[in-house]
Amino acid sequence: MKKYKSINFLEKDKKEKKNIKLYSIAIITVIAYLTVIIYNDLNNIKDLQSYIDENKDYEQEVIPVMSYEEPSTIDMNIVREIYSKLGEGNIIYIVSNNSEIEVEGKCIDLNILNSIKKSQYVSSMSINKIKKEGEAYIFNVSYSLSE
Repeated sequence: MKKYKSINFLEKDKKEKKNIKLYSIAIITVIAYLTVIIYNDLNNIKDLQSYIDENKDYEQEVIPVMSYEEPSTIDMNIVREIYSKLGEGNIIYIVSNNSEIEVEGKCIDLNILNSIKKSQYVSSMSINKIKKEGEAYIFNVSYSLSE
């Protein structure tokens, strides 16, 4: 006689129930973790609010700072001319010490730096850094003004 193998449909349900239990435990754990984080953040916000409320009436004493400023020997029209050659949005910073000026910025064409170098106001110019990022060049240039 031929033996037939029967299929146990209940065995599949037992495996799915185990998976569902694991998923539900994982979801509950994540929700509990998020709840604890939110609770701690809310407590921190309440602590900060109470700290702000306590110190609201406190006025800081303003101490005047005595600073010694040397009179500037740089003609600002020269700086404005160089600023206009580079463009308003292309300059990251400008630092000036007496007749030395350091400029960091970006430009698309290096001929702009060359035109600054050939300017009648610039006596010596050194390029500290040039780096190409995309289509633009990031540069750091220092130059001294002729008087």
